[in-house]
Amino acid sequence: ELAAPDERVRALGARGSERLSTAGRRALTSGDMAAAGNLLERAVALRDLTDPARLALLPDLGEALTDAGDLVGAERVLDEALRGARAVGDRGSEGHATIVRLLLMESTEPKNLSEVALRELEWVIPVFEELGDHLGLARAWRLTADVRWAQARYGDVDEALERAISYAHEAGAGWVEAESLGMYTGAGVFGSTPVEAGIERCERTLSQGRSNQLVEALALRSMAALRAMQGRTDEARELVGRSVGIFEDLGLWLRAAFVSETAAFVERLAGDSEAAERALRGGFDVSEKLGELGFLSTVAALLAKVMLERGRLDEAESFIAAGAAAAADDDLTTQVLLLSARGRALAARGDRKEGARLCGEAAVLAEQTDDVNMRAEALQDLAEVLLLAGEVERSREALSGALQLFEAKGNVVSAAAARDLLEQLPQG
Repeated sequence: ELAAPDERVRALGARGSERLSTAGRRALTSGDMAAAGNLLERAVALRDLTDPARLALLPDLGEALTDAGDLVGAERVLDEALRGARAVGDRGSEGHATIVRLLLMESTEPKNLSEVALRELEWVIPVFEELGDHLGLARAWRLTADVRWAQARYGDVDEALERAISYAHEAGAGWVEAESLGMYTGAGVFGSTPVEAGIERCERTLSQGRSNQLVEALALRSMAALRAMQGRTDEARELVGRSVGIFEDLGLWLRAAFVSETAAFVERLAGDSEAAERALRGGFDVSEKLGELGFLSTVAALLAKVMLERGRLDEAESFIAAGAAAAADDDLTTQVLLLSARGRALAARGDRKEGARLCGEAAVLAEQTDDVNMRAEALQDLAEVLLLAGEVERSREALSGALQLFEAKGNVVSAAAARDLLEQLPQG
């Protein structure tokens, strides 16, 4: 304790670090990010500043801190990882730090992130391929999936996740595999996958997850949305509660907040806008408290739509402004939601021509994606504003398009609501 460290002490520290890092990565895989962060921090502390093994640990620690909601701490660790890797010319370690830093930036600096990420991936993937680094390739394809998710191109998300899952499995990187498996179920909710096939995907993923709690929580969240579309509201609510409970047990407060989007989706389909508002406000408050911007922009846009449904126009416009301030230009889902909300707000203020124009823009933008429900809802919003403007036939056309999309998805609840609205339209 009092003497300067010699080779024996360094070797002892290295053995301790190896054991702590193994335990930390095991905790990462199980989703226990508090334990993972503690163990990995201790493993890092036992390594010399210039030790390559220390550089390799820092991205893992950054991931643990990000998921635990310590975004400031994660940024500090990952910046150190980047500086250290560049100082010694370690391209592999630089690649890992770059990717995990970009994953963090989805929450802290989301604006124009897709463009930056794709540019970085152009050099990162070849480096990992040359090194035969399967963990690096798993992380790279997971990031690719995130980029395509922001673009609402869920078919491309599926392809990227299949590669990420395969590489993660080969690398024995259970935490990347678990995250990718969970994301795979979510892509089935938002993309063109029919509801029944999405449910099968969730069930298959749960069986593949080998009782992994992170996989279970993510798959249960996805299953909740799919069951809600079938009209099985009580089951959907139970699944939401189970998902949130697992995340909270793991100390994943930010991920628990993300489930508010699903909870609100369930309640909106059930016709309970008050419950939807409560769920979304909870998610908004947690994101704001932790300094998270990526989800905050989306939940603000969703809150704006709920406020419009409840006739609270001033609050809707306040959330539109909050969402616009945080939203990335290339986050198509949030941009579609904001455009539709602005259009409906303007129409409610009496400017129906401009409102219809903005809702039309939202529908065109949504058409560039394969998010079937979002495309249908954008058409519904357009139909509502067109009806206010007295354009009954154009409203009917938009509603008919929405109905076809809901039916193609297997969203029984929304299809029935769209059908009822069509029947209520005045005959031209």
